[in-house]
Amino acid sequence: EIEQVEEDNTTESRVYEHKIRHLKYEHEKKITEIKEGCSSLRHEFRNEHESDAKDMLQETERLKDDIREMNVENHDAVAILRGKGVTEITNVENQIEKDLDELATKCDGTLRQLKEELELVKKKRKKCGGRKKKSSYK
Repeated sequence: EIEQVEEDNTTESRVYEHKIRHLKYEHEKKITEIKEGCSSLRHEFRNEHESDAKDMLQETERLKDDIREMNVENHDAVAILRGKGVTEITNVENQIEKDLDELATKCDGTLRQLKEELELVKKKRKKCGGRKKKSSYK
């Protein structure tokens, strides 16, 4: 009976040792799978990050190109507006010169007419014998 108990105990010990080895093997296998999964995820995330970084750089370059194009367009628009401003200023200056010439012509005509009238008045006075008497009316 003692031998039987010892034999059962030894058999049971071997079964437990076998189960422990099997559990240890399963545990190591799961650890290896997890490490491989992490490595795979890390590689996948790295590729995704590199792709996102590349896309961002391309978008940045596209935006820079857009800004350069807008600057050129704005520069052209400013040049056009400046040209219009210069044209408008030139037109205003020309109109002022024209108005000034007309005014000068008009003033010259009025001045000539006044000089002629003054000469006539002087001639009349000479013919009439001098100066007119001052009027007592004020």
